Amino acid sequence: MTASTLRLHTLGGLSLGEFRKVKSLLLPVIVALDGPTTRRHLAALLWPRAAKPEASLRVALHALREYCPDALWGEERLSTGLPCDAAELLTLRGAAAERAYTGAFLPDLNVPDVSAEFEEWAEGWRQRLARHVQSETLLLAERSDPAQAARWAARAYDLPGAPPAEPDTLRRLLALSAPASALEAALRTELRDLTGRRATDGVRPVRRTPHTRMLGREAELDTLLAWATPAGGGTAVVTGPGGIGKSTLARALLRELTVLGRPVFLVDAEG
Repeated sequence: MTASTLRLHTLGGLSLGEFRKVKSLLLPVIVALDGPTTRRHLAALLWPRAAKPEASLRVALHALREYCPDALWGEERLSTGLPCDAAELLTLRGAAAERAYTGAFLPDLNVPDVSAEFEEWAEGWRQRLARHVQSETLLLAERSDPAQAARWAARAYDLPGAPPAEPDTLRRLLALSAPASALEAALRTELRDLTGRRATDGVRPVRRTPHTRMLGREAELDTLLAWATPAGGGTAVVTGPGGIGKSTLARALLRELTVLGRPVFLVDAEG
């Protein structure tokens, strides 16, 4: 086997073709994500309590190179040309990032006798990769029609490997969740527990009742609903300086119409 015919999988599991020796596989994973790495550092990460850490490293390297001779190369610093799904994930945007995320980075990794530094390294990358996909999924939701937005929001919230969301992220998710859904209830509860405030504070809610609708734009929203509700055609233009909430108002209208059972869709003309 050669590096050009193999792919290093780390999302949802750890594998390289049929090769499954975990510590040997972790060597190219570390190098793929961190760049050329010294033998001494790799040995300290994975064999911190071995009598001869660099001898253990040589054994692991030998096993890996028997399967894929060019998996790692170099003298003092080791490099790799193996394609790695985690490294590639950070270059992807939008739906491509969401599709490529097949699971958390190195999930349920139970490797004996590794260093605390390696465990922190793995958790750091697990969170970084999940946050990247969560951010891209949120952006997708915010550019989608209400029904699709709610599905993207649920995916972002339940993303494997993601750390607990910050209040600002929870508020963004809440603004996208379907009214009266299990996700909306979970987000409101989590926000209340985190902040000690009502979940509607700082959020543009999307329920039909006046008390939980988009704050500060009820009159404009009612005007647009009155225009959109009767049968027939027509055009409404929302104008104003940049940053005052025109897009937010339009999305609130789409979500209100969705709650009313009206077929709606969003055409995003940005770009």
